[in-house]
Amino acid sequence: MCGLWWGLEAMSAGLPVIAAAVPGNAALILHCESGLLVAPGNRVELVEAVVRLAGEGGLRARLGEAGRRVMLQMQRIGRGITQRR
Repeated sequence: MCGLWWGLEAMSAGLPVIAAAVPGNAALILHCESGLLVAPGNRVELVEAVVRLAGEGGLRARLGEAGRRVMLQMQRIGRGITQRR
């Protein structure tokens, strides 16, 4: 698992992410849609998520693309807010 900043960078680059299911992450990542969420501190879930991503190329691609779309949408929202100031 990575920190929020590294997760955002990975999502922006179109890479799949595995993150702890905490409020900040869960606000951006929909489990099995734009990334994988695991219970904080649950090593078994983390290993299962890593093995799943390693074995499922289609899932990696789908999660990576969905994460990139989430980040592009966040950038558009941020630009809109900045322009209105």
